[in-house]
Amino acid sequence: MKLVAISQRVDEVAAYHERRDSLDQRWSQLLWQCEAIPLLLPNAPNSAIALVQQLKPAAVIFTGGNSLSIYQGDAPERDLTEKRLLAHCITEGIPLLGVCRGMQLIQDHFGQPLQQIEGHVATRCALRFDGQLRDVNSYHNLGCRQNNTPLQVTALAHDGVIKAIRHPTLAIQGIMWHPERESKYHPADIELIKGLIH
Repeated sequence: MKLVAISQRVDEVAAYHERRDSLDQRWSQLLWQCEAIPLLLPNAPNSAIALVQQLKPAAVIFTGGNSLSIYQGDAPERDLTEKRLLAHCITEGIPLLGVCRGMQLIQDHFGQPLQQIEGHVATRCALRFDGQLRDVNSYHNLGCRQNNTPLQVTALAHDGVIKAIRHPTLAIQGIMWHPERESKYHPADIELIKGLIH
């Protein structure tokens, strides 16, 4: 089993006056299918980086939830943590997968502005990914149809919204669907994650 560091969303729990880091339990189930176990990273940059440095995970996954602060998001501590982690992954050559918000953070890092898009929240869309026709879920209202970065586009929705990216030289990929939310995990998603971490 490989260790995979995974980021968490920030939830505001008003009844307890708390800001909580949280992760969908299905991520642990999906990673188990990929022969991996999760290392949950707190939204605290120094602690997150220290965990990655000391435990040396095989890869890092940025999960969905919380828009970026520059797009009216509500979790600046998460932005800061993931930006530090992204820089660390680039410097140390650690494979990274960004899922939904995670892909948006990667695009933002490489200078690609996002925009409000319609028709991509709580729906499904057909696309071609790595030569395969896929039907994927979709839960985002930010995205882009242009790519003015070094990133390669590896999947497009029918309306031209970019759904997957890959860096040409670094082990960095992004997808705009949630593999953990499928009732049955798709073999291509399992292979994508296994390829990243093994």
